[in-house]
Amino acid sequence: MKVKISTGIGVPIVAACIILLGTRTVSIPKEAPQPAAVAQKKSVSDKHLDHLIAELKNKPSRRVARMLLKLKGPRVVERLIAEVEGGNISYYTIEALGKLGDPRAVKPLVDYMYKDRPYFSNSYFVAQALYRINDEPARSALKAALRSQNKEIEHTVAAGLGDLGTPQALEFLNELLKSKTPEHRITGVLGYCRKDTGRARDVLVASLDDPNEYVRFYAARGLQKMGDERGIADLIDGLSLPDKRVRWQAAGLL
Repeated sequence: MKVKISTGIGVPIVAACIILLGTRTVSIPKEAPQPAAVAQKKSVSDKHLDHLIAELKNKPSRRVARMLLKLKGPRVVERLIAEVEGGNISYYTIEALGKLGDPRAVKPLVDYMYKDRPYFSNSYFVAQALYRINDEPARSALKAALRSQNKEIEHTVAAGLGDLGTPQALEFLNELLKSKTPEHRITGVLGYCRKDTGRARDVLVASLDDPNEYVRFYAARGLQKMGDERGIADLIDGLSLPDKRVRWQAAGLL
């Protein structure tokens, strides 16, 4: 016996919906991270930064500085600045701040440079860091340091720029050589004595015609150390200059 079933219009529609739902892939959104997970991730990052900062202070090395540079970010700059302000830092801390190039580091670096630290000639490293930051406050700070009336700072800043040896770094020394103040010209000459290049020799030879006998002596001394004897007459003149230290240096080179 056959049984007749009345399906009506609704049954095919329902069947079609069941088939469609059965074959459809439903995407369920992932659950958003919980606040505790976010806090835990941040805590791990801070611990890593704390470890690197402590290692940079206690066992300074270029390896640690490079790891800090890879982290980057404002948090790294803030921690390095705090170390500078605390005073217990190494060359690598200053170098890292220079390479990060953050203008916020200019004032702490300059303040640190002028502090009395007899066992660490920090102005050399600070000069190179300020040069790398290279904004207007950094350039102004370099110009002021080269004319600070503190010979140690002036000469070590000039040495730092001279060792960099780039045209932009040497431009600071060129400005000193144009000064009417002999002490500024001496600082410029000392900066050019750092590297034996054709440009350096040309500048030092030109300085042998300077009206100031000390400028001439330091230019001659720089040439002599480069194996160039064109300033030999000014070295001999250095033996009779009033400054006893200059006389000793002249005697040691002749």
